[in-house]
Amino acid sequence: MCGGDPLPGRPVNAAHKSWPKDKPIVDLELIGLMKELIGSCEFPDCLSSFQLECCHVRARGMGGGRRKDTPDNMFLACREHHRGYDGAGQSRARQKWATENIIRTRPVWLQQILQEFSDRDNP
Repeated sequence: MCGGDPLPGRPVNAAHKSWPKDKPIVDLELIGLMKELIGSCEFPDCLSSFQLECCHVRARGMGGGRRKDTPDNMFLACREHHRGYDGAGQSRARQKWATENIIRTRPVWLQQILQEFSDRDNP
């Protein structure tokens, strides 16, 4: 889970031993903005706003890395859909499905706001 509450006493990046301990593995501010603006699971036909988690289209372990904490590689999913997406494996077909059915279906205004916010540290 990214952007969720870490287990008590564990930093957000505790599961990633190679990542520096003082740096979060996700852009928590971007995830907060996504939760505020989107407010529910982005899977088609799901309106759940309970236990929203950040899901990566291309997972860190599959080359997503910290540099891929961008709106075009992240979406909100309820816990059930997040587990289903991650549990299905990270195939190119799965990544294409998420891009076409979740990322590209966002309203243009939302895409623009998220991208501008994501670019805030890279003028």
